[in-house]
Amino acid sequence: MPMGYVLLPSLACLYVYRYILWHIHIQRGLLRCSFLTDWAMRDALKSGTSDRHSTHAFLYVCYNNLLKNFLFRVPIGTKLYYKMKKIILVAIALMSVVMVQAQTKDEIANSQRRAQNLQTLCDEYSKKKETGLGNVDGYGKSVYEAALLAIANSAQLENLYKRQIGETTDGVTDVTIKKPTLEEWISLATTITGEGAAVKEAVDKVNGAADEAKTQTETASKEKNPMKAVKLAKAAKAAAAVIEFGNAATPILLEESAAQVKAVQQIIETLKSGGNL
Repeated sequence: MPMGYVLLPSLACLYVYRYILWHIHIQRGLLRCSFLTDWAMRDALKSGTSDRHSTHAFLYVCYNNLLKNFLFRVPIGTKLYYKMKKIILVAIALMSVVMVQAQTKDEIANSQRRAQNLQTLCDEYSKKKETGLGNVDGYGKSVYEAALLAIANSAQLENLYKRQIGETTDGVTDVTIKKPTLEEWISLATTITGEGAAVKEAVDKVNGAADEAKTQTETASKEKNPMKAVKLAKAAKAAAAVIEFGNAATPILLEESAAQVKAVQQIIETLKSGGNL
């Protein structure tokens, strides 16, 4: 038999063998962590021969690249399912952030409106004089101070929110604005908690103030002395004005305080979860 019939197939097999080893070693990178198999493969590539170590290494690589991937490969449908699942989860997370942002923006706008109404009531109340009735004056003062605190917290909430989304107070986008820290939001939450306590204190005083104002009105109506009756009637009228102020401001205060707590909690939870507004 001519030598070429033996040599050519041998050279072809050797070339294929070396190409497979090179492809596995360079492209797949599965043998880079093993010095013994790396040495065995390099020796086989140089000499064109195969000893026990290089044969074992070759079979190991074939198993990992061919048989293992073939026998234990994940179906394409399963891969697509998990990819779509990740995409859907990311989309849901983004939608949640957008919904929270839109909802918070609406709550900030409503907070501004309530703060303006409270400010109008406080301006009118500040022009009135004390009635001389302890419960009535104490009630009016508590409602007034709680309203001022709610107005200040509303302004601070708007300021922090605008900074958080990178806008000026006029609604103009400004990338140079420094975002508030999580500690600033937590500090505002603490202040709002104090506001809630002030509102509760004012509400607790309403019954005593109302009873005292009612008593003052009855006393003024029963007074026979015209001079005293005028004085008592004047005090009764002032007391009624305080009660009217409290009745108008308290529902706004309760709504505003609860809305502030909700808005700040949502923002803090979003920031703690690593999201942005």
